[in-house]
Amino acid sequence: MDRDIIDETSELITDDTKDNGHNGGDKPSYCPHCGAPKALTERYCPQCGKDRSGEYAPYLAKAYAEIKKADPVVTEAQEAERQRIRGRAFAIAALVISLFNLLMCATLLTPITLPLVIIFVCKSVNRKGGKTGMAVAAVIISVISAIIFGIFIAIFVKIYPDLKYISNHGEELVREYDINGTIPERFDKYRASKYDEFWDTMGYDDFDEFYEKVIIESYRKSVLKGKKYDEDDSHEKPTAPSSDTETTTQPITSKIFEEDLVNVA
Repeated sequence: MDRDIIDETSELITDDTKDNGHNGGDKPSYCPHCGAPKALTERYCPQCGKDRSGEYAPYLAKAYAEIKKADPVVTEAQEAERQRIRGRAFAIAALVISLFNLLMCATLLTPITLPLVIIFVCKSVNRKGGKTGMAVAAVIISVISAIIFGIFIAIFVKIYPDLKYISNHGEELVREYDINGTIPERFDKYRASKYDEFWDTMGYDDFDEFYEKVIIESYRKSVLKGKKYDEDDSHEKPTAPSSDTETTTQPITSKIFEEDLVNVA
C-alpha cells in the first residue's frame, strides 16, 4: 500500500479497531520512532520519514480490507460472459463487412475486407462468441467475393491492351467505321461463339452491335463531340493503324475515353 491509499482510508477505520491493549487501549497517535504526533493511517512519519507499517499493521490491514470491499468484484463467470459478448460482436462485424463488400462495392474492396473478416472471425472463435453460423457465413461470402474479384482482374488484364488501343486510336477507328464500315481484325476474337451469351447478357445481339453502339458512339460523343465522317474526310488522316502498331503518346481526350471504356467493361 502506498501513502496515498493509506491517507484515503482514515474515515474507513472504525472504533473497534484497537491496538489490543497498547497505550491503554487507545489507537496510537504518535510515531514510535521519534514520538511526533501522526494520524492513524499515515504510513510514513512526516518528521523522521520512517516506515510505521510494522506498528500500524493491524490498522492498515483493516483499512485496506475496507477499500477492497468497495471495489467491484468480477467473477470468472462474468468475465467469460464478457468475452462471449465480444466474440459475438466480432462475428456480427465480420458478416456485415463481407455483405457490404459483396453487395455494395462489387467486391472491389476485397483486398481490404478479406483480411479484416479473417481477423474478426479468429477473434470471435477465440472468445467463444457462439455465433459460429455468422462467422462461417462471413468467411464463405468473403471467399465468393475474392473469386469474383479474381475473375474481374483476370478479365481486365486480358482486355486491357484492346482498351488501350481503342483509347489511343479512337478517332481513326471512328473514321474508318463511318467511311468503310469496317472493324479491325484484332477484334475478331470477340466474335467467337463463346462470347454470344455475354453479349446477350449485356443487351446486344453480337460484338458488332456492341462495337457500334458502345465503342464508336461513345468515342464520337465524348471525344469528337458528335462528329461523323464521310468519304470526303478520308484524305484528312490515315486509316486506323494495324493491331501490331502502338503509338507512344496518348492524348488527354483519349485518356478520358479510356476511363469511360473501363466503366463500361
